[in-house]
Amino acid sequence: MIDDQKGIQKDKKPYIIFQCAKCRQYMYVKPAQKSKKCLRCGKMHSLQAIKECHQVDIVYGMSNALNRVKSLQNDFALKYIKAAPALQAQYQFSPIKKNNEANTVKKTAAQEKTKEEVVRILIMDLSHQYKEFPSYMLSMVAQEHNIDQKTLDGIIRHFIREKELIATNSGYLKVNNAIEKDLHP
Repeated sequence: MIDDQKGIQKDKKPYIIFQCAKCRQYMYVKPAQKSKKCLRCGKMHSLQAIKECHQVDIVYGMSNALNRVKSLQNDFALKYIKAAPALQAQYQFSPIKKNNEANTVKKTAAQEKTKEEVVRILIMDLSHQYKEFPSYMLSMVAQEHNIDQKTLDGIIRHFIREKELIATNSGYLKVNNAIEKDLHP
């Protein structure tokens, strides 16, 4: 009984919940920590910068923090992907071959689909900030997410063909109004 009470008392520490600036994953950190590394993209976040720049949420108790992060991630997935997050691997790895060029991972359709979804989220973020934006802005943001220019150009052409993205006469890109209303009610 005494151990249970100590466990409950330990669970009342404050935790700061914030969103990664690079990959948009939510995570929690103790206020005593100086920095936190994102488990998804590897970006280091300084706690001082998080408190100053980011929208933070303070929750008491680790289990409460974990539940809050789960709910925020679920809301984020429902907002941008319009589906509950799938708890499965997005990449398929090939076995290591014995020849020299073998230590590479084969690209699969799942990887391409993942890149397409990341670009879709980046476009939506840019469309929140700007009505129209030049393609080089999208290129700069995509480079932070390790998406090469050739792949990005193909995805942009695909979005233009599917009428999700409109190329204006001035060389700018903008999100189709009908699709933007669906994504941002």
